[in-house]
Amino acid sequence: MLLNDYLNTIQNILDNTMFLLINHSLTIDKRPQQQAHISGILIFTDESSLHFREFIDASEGWIEKVAYSYHFQDKFNHLLFRYDNAKHKPELGFNEHKHYSNNIVYAPAPTLKQIIEEILLTRQLV
Repeated sequence: MLLNDYLNTIQNILDNTMFLLINHSLTIDKRPQQQAHISGILIFTDESSLHFREFIDASEGWIEKVAYSYHFQDKFNHLLFRYDNAKHKPELGFNEHKHYSNNIVYAPAPTLKQIIEEILLTRQLV
């Protein structure tokens, strides 16, 4: 998948989610060598919010999420869950993980679509 195809997929996901949102922002910073930094905030109808960022590298002919974070919180800014691949000290033994309920567990990198589907399973938004 080329970088532009991936970026179009992100935009399509957001377009299909608009009915669940009261506000949103999306920033795409295309970089040389088929790379991009994507960041955004989605404010849902229950005032919960998803803050996300991805650093994408497509220079080898496939999409690699070099760094990512999907941070979902309620309207009081309490963490509901977060997926990321940030390094921890002490080390976790894995890079890709999910934070929830004071736990950290291995979790492969999700897609934005998977994150929104998880949010829909846990919240009353419509």
